[in-house]
Amino acid sequence: MSFTQVELDCLASRSEGWELIWSRLWEALDERLQSMLMHGSAGDPAWSLKSRYWVLRDVHTAQDFVCDFLIDLHRKAASGTLLEHFEGSPDQVLSGLASSDFVLWRARDYVARHAKHGIIGMPDGGDTRSRVGPFDPAEADAAQERGSETPQVGVAVVNRPLEIAWDPSGGVDAKIRMAALQCWFRLSHRQCGRDQLENDLRDNISVAPSEDPLSSLAHRHETARERIFGQLEEIEKKILSAPRMHAPRRAELEAQRTKLEATFLLEPLDREDVQVLLSLKSSEAAYKQLSRYRKAFAELFPCLLELHEAASGGSSG
Repeated sequence: MSFTQVELDCLASRSEGWELIWSRLWEALDERLQSMLMHGSAGDPAWSLKSRYWVLRDVHTAQDFVCDFLIDLHRKAASGTLLEHFEGSPDQVLSGLASSDFVLWRARDYVARHAKHGIIGMPDGGDTRSRVGPFDPAEADAAQERGSETPQVGVAVVNRPLEIAWDPSGGVDAKIRMAALQCWFRLSHRQCGRDQLENDLRDNISVAPSEDPLSSLAHRHETARERIFGQLEEIEKKILSAPRMHAPRRAELEAQRTKLEATFLLEPLDREDVQVLLSLKSSEAAYKQLSRYRKAFAELFPCLLELHEAASGGSSG
């Protein structure tokens, strides 16, 4: 099912006929989510949850999650905010609204919500500060009445573009280069000095003459993503396998998860990645660059204070 830019503009502005466009988009998203999460279909003997989404435990919980996910998107469509941060072309709208990483993150949030624990008040582009603590159902209800995102772990930031706070006229120093290296595939297309950052990465990423620097960077990011998601899944497995876990142990695991989420967002590439990509002489040199980058989190990403603190406190490089 395809959509045109005119249709997306109509949906975004809720012009006449937007409901019909949303109905088609809802159907396409439902099909995408079903195929993303499950093997087969209801009534099919092969109907089962795909291993990547094991956190949902079974197909029935997965169906509830899909319904919850789509209802949230419907609320945004009705308020005119559905495509507020979408920057792609019409053929990218499905992946933009329901990328595999974002859906997995939302699935984890869905489970966390029912466990009544999460990160409350994630930033939505303003000056709101987040905090780590027990999930408050009353606060969630109030947030929904205000039309905002359900305040769960990372939802408000995981699928939204990042922007580095810097003045391109000052050039690209080591901290800015590291920020671009770590966050390139999450940077907004509206990023100030984006072309300058890209040229700097192409000039400084070390690859063979026949290789593309950004392709090499993409490969490193994909490997890092799988590594971090694997660690997150292990934590989820420990939590879900022990429903009567003592509170101190659960809090310890939740803290580990928060640190990993922060790492995934702001510092997915580890010391070895940085050393190879920038052709540094030693692991220690890579560590020093990463350390300076972490210390500049609040300066580079002022709207993500809570995640800065989590990453700074838990990253080992």
